[in-house]
Amino acid sequence: MRKLYFLMLSLVVAVAANAADWYLIGANYGNWNQAEAYKFTPDASDANIQTLHVETLSGEFKIKESTTWSTSFSTNGSKLVEGVVYKCGTDGGNIVVDGTISDATLTIDLAARTLTVTGASEENEYDAVYLVGDFGSGWSETITSYPLTLKEGTEDTWVGTYKLTASANYFKMKAGTLVYGTGGQDISVVLGEQYTAAQSGNAFNIGSGEYDFTYVLAKNADTGVLTVTNAGGSVEPVYPEVTYVIGNVNGLGWDPTNGVALDKVSDGVYSAEVEIGTELGTEYGYFSFASSLSATADDWSGLGQRYGSVADNTVPSLDEPNTIQAGEFSFMVEAPAKYAMTLSLVDKTLVITKVGGGDDPHPSIYVPETLYLMGNVGANAWDVTAGVEMALLDNVFTVSQVEVSDAGEGSGYIQFNEFRGTASTDWDTVNSGYRYGAPEADSPIVFAEGESSVELDLTVYVPNVNASACQSFVMPAGTYDFAVNFNGEAPVLTVSKSTNAIDAVAVEGADAPVEYYNLQGVRVAEPANGLYIRRQGNTITKVFVK
Repeated sequence: MRKLYFLMLSLVVAVAANAADWYLIGANYGNWNQAEAYKFTPDASDANIQTLHVETLSGEFKIKESTTWSTSFSTNGSKLVEGVVYKCGTDGGNIVVDGTISDATLTIDLAARTLTVTGASEENEYDAVYLVGDFGSGWSETITSYPLTLKEGTEDTWVGTYKLTASANYFKMKAGTLVYGTGGQDISVVLGEQYTAAQSGNAFNIGSGEYDFTYVLAKNADTGVLTVTNAGGSVEPVYPEVTYVIGNVNGLGWDPTNGVALDKVSDGVYSAEVEIGTELGTEYGYFSFASSLSATADDWSGLGQRYGSVADNTVPSLDEPNTIQAGEFSFMVEAPAKYAMTLSLVDKTLVITKVGGGDDPHPSIYVPETLYLMGNVGANAWDVTAGVEMALLDNVFTVSQVEVSDAGEGSGYIQFNEFRGTASTDWDTVNSGYRYGAPEADSPIVFAEGESSVELDLTVYVPNVNASACQSFVMPAGTYDFAVNFNGEAPVLTVSKSTNAIDAVAVEGADAPVEYYNLQGVRVAEPANGLYIRRQGNTITKVFVK
């Protein structure tokens, strides 16, 4: 039977704010969640101009539209200065305030994408640098339990020695209102190594132990240098009481409220048999581990301590130990199937054994409700709002007489996506759905001599896994008919040279030319004795031809 979890993903109901609502969000402003106290107010005469007043503006923040991150106001690479118009980026890094602005009034211009803040500006002051983050009790940037103090005889070297008992500790450095992270992805600290910390990025992580922390930071500098060494003492780690498998479990997909609890065997060791389902459109399932589950589907921070593979989408070796580490990288296994798992946070290993097939040994492939041809099509090359919508009948998508434009050397590039963007740069929406493309970059579509059509398997790129890595086909510029057939074990693309290309104004309705396709989506010039898909303009029907 076909699993229904691809439908269930869309059934999480939330109270949506008005699409025009904009919010100030940050660690100091709603803890990175939308809060009514930090909602902007539109100007009565111009809705593009919106304002918000806060007592103090400091640290890192973004300005977010209520329904999406893709339009958020983000950094332009420089700090925000009081009274200076700040031209914002889109869905990039966090905006960082230069110092502190008291009695701050924020004014955003949605059309110009600018931010101006007025108030009383003060330099960022601090007499200690704090380690902040998650030391076993959840993430917080306001804790003061781990201060680094200025080393005697220096002006920029901050030091401290601490026992950390959690099996995995995630941290950043906070100097006044400035928070310094990795500048990129999570980093597992190697003792004695030096790391450049920046006012952006994810957290550093380290296991239990007693450590000397040294952070070299000139006052309010853009970056500092972190070094962690062993302080000589051993610390008995504190492991979570329960650990969950998250990912393609319980017939659902990646949702921070969804997980399967592993049984605790001993401190730091957990075991269970877990059914891993398929990620839609693939023959694989993906999973990692977390020490807790979230209360809501949009709260990924509630997963507590995360553990996974050393590289994303690692295929584990069966029946032998696989290395795990703190972080969010997933394992990838054949699915659906049932696996016996033993997770050891003590040894940092996962032993996984396949013990049976799943309840759906031959899953049907996911058929999207919409499909768009994107790339060098028509006049709007690679505008993600302008993909050509394909018509659907009996799991076959078709579109005719599409011009593939010349992107250089007589060729254009194409791929297929479940969703279109809401703005020309809105790739987040595109990547939130399934994408279908070539197995590798610039795979050619070649017509054999004397042939007017060609058939190819499409590679499926999965949301939350590898959708952003979708590769394109390259093909000769010209006018073509396209069909994508989802009736088999994998989607199949048929490309045909258009025989009825019209250079004049296109005709609609009853005056449009009639086209026939077989049930595999291949265009048929002269149908005879059988069932066919008939298309005339935007009208598609199934007909029997005698």
